[in-house]
Amino acid sequence: MVYSTHLLLALATLPAAALREHIRNVLDRHAESITNDLLAFQAHPASPTTTLDLERQLTERLRNVGRDLLEGVYNRMEGGDRHALPSHVHRAGEKYRLVGPKTRHVVDTVFGPVALWRHLYRPVARDSGERAIAPLERSLGVIEGATPALAEAAARYAAMAGATQRQVQDQLRDRHGVTIGTERLRDLLEHTSGAMAEGRQEAQAARLRDLLGQADASSGRTKPVLSVSPDGISLRENRHRLFEVATAATVTVTDRRGNRLGTVYLAFAPELGQGQMTDQLTALIGDVL
Repeated sequence: MVYSTHLLLALATLPAAALREHIRNVLDRHAESITNDLLAFQAHPASPTTTLDLERQLTERLRNVGRDLLEGVYNRMEGGDRHALPSHVHRAGEKYRLVGPKTRHVVDTVFGPVALWRHLYRPVARDSGERAIAPLERSLGVIEGATPALAEAAARYAAMAGATQRQVQDQLRDRHGVTIGTERLRDLLEHTSGAMAEGRQEAQAARLRDLLGQADASSGRTKPVLSVSPDGISLRENRHRLFEVATAATVTVTDRRGNRLGTVYLAFAPELGQGQMTDQLTALIGDVL
């Protein structure tokens, strides 16, 4: 049996009663502290300060609820019987074997860090140079110790205008209770960027075709317009380096009345020339047309 089939069967056979009990236990565990917060707020005259404190406290309490719910659900996924798992799995041409009992690994989520207990598989070939893998983490989409939702949040914070690494780290700590070092953050963003880039052109082309359909169906005196606007700026870090070009581009659709219906965006870090921008912008326009 392959691992994905085992996981599917394990999830299908999880008793609903056990899940409901887990949910009730988590809610009961946090209900008293949430109730006390609300009672304390009602016991004093309302003010901007007490309102601020209440909402901050509730945000933290509800984040704890979400974290405990996720931790319980994720740790049930592989089941409790080690012998029910496949003895071997394959990945990228390598064969891995199941070893030992479950091990604990802290995984960061949008609700904060959770303790994930999962089984490890080690390479059968001792000289393969590959590290042990945790198929459960791959099934959950864990990237650099972070769930897909947290990776998406980190990418959004990093994409904000003027964002620095420190600001992204501050956002993750303040909003999600997660501490991520600089090197790990870079790896996480690089992995997320690469994963999203694979479907970027297809998604952008589909969006533009949809906008062109709306523009064609619109009423007005002019023709629908697909306008392309690339731009760049030459940069260099010091006088002894070559100039590199940071580039950005927009592709916009306007309807028969000249109203902008939507825009897709491209941007690239400084490079010699504008090769990436030229290639991807040309490919996108060709795909649309």
